[in-house]
Amino acid sequence: MSSDQSIKPEPEIDLGLLSEILLTTRLHGGLFMHAEFSAPWCMASEFHPERFSDVLDGAVELVCYHYLLEGEVEFEFDGAPAFKLKSGEAILVPRNDSHFAGSDVTLPATPGQDIVTSPNGAGLFNINHGGGGETAIFVCGFIGSRAEDFNPLIRSLPPVIVVKFENEETDAWVRSSFRFGADESASLIPGASKQLARLSELLLMQAVKSYAMRLPADETSWLRGLRDRHVAKAMALIHGDVARKWTMTELSREVGLSRSALSHRFHKLVGVPPMQYLASQRMLKAGQLLSIPDKSIAEVAATVGYGSYEAFARAFKSHYGKPPATWRA
Repeated sequence: MSSDQSIKPEPEIDLGLLSEILLTTRLHGGLFMHAEFSAPWCMASEFHPERFSDVLDGAVELVCYHYLLEGEVEFEFDGAPAFKLKSGEAILVPRNDSHFAGSDVTLPATPGQDIVTSPNGAGLFNINHGGGGETAIFVCGFIGSRAEDFNPLIRSLPPVIVVKFENEETDAWVRSSFRFGADESASLIPGASKQLARLSELLLMQAVKSYAMRLPADETSWLRGLRDRHVAKAMALIHGDVARKWTMTELSREVGLSRSALSHRFHKLVGVPPMQYLASQRMLKAGQLLSIPDKSIAEVAATVGYGSYEAFARAFKSHYGKPPATWRA
């Protein structure tokens, strides 16, 4: 095993490991919307989970994105300068923050929830709005989560991330896939929504990767750890099996570093030691599982790696400030 204490982050993030970690974030379900606007127009984009609860499986949080198929759209988020998105580009809005979109965001804004129409059966929700001038067409996607304590990935992201597919082949493939998926969904062809869901996951991974790669070398954050292959591997192992009785010896052996080297790298980049990170992930998962009514507290405790109810209750109260039964109520 390596005992090197120096930290030299990898130039690229392993998308396989990132995908493993994203699978544990409990983002699920998909809602897709075909939006076609004509200038002049301005929309206040603020969509709430309750509006789409029947198709998002009771989600309480939303991750939103807009992929621009045609035209150019101006966006403005609270307190930040307006910017323009061009055809073939996308934005990810990790916490579904309200924002303005339009041919001109200084125009009076129409609430998006007032102009969206539901599909007749399967297919896409739709928006068709504007003054009849130059058009802009995009696919909006919403991914839901039932987690009461939103996961560390989403919390570590900024309000908006612009995603550019700078590789020409990737850009062409993403563009054609989004267009095809939208057309198929609108035509009620089976399986089309699954294709858009896979594209949503790809866009989310690309957004997270591009943002993480721009983080300063000296920053300490959850995402910063993804740029070191050893730390990222340790994180993926923990996320993949939080109930396992991990020790530093086992974790370092799986990762291929000495215990001291892994502990140093992990703490330096992520901000907490590996065992503390494991404990926080157990509590995050416990909070999510307690939102499921038919799971007993004892079952939740066992699922997240606690052999006794008492030990679990102590750890839970220390993390959330109240016992699991009180928190659930």
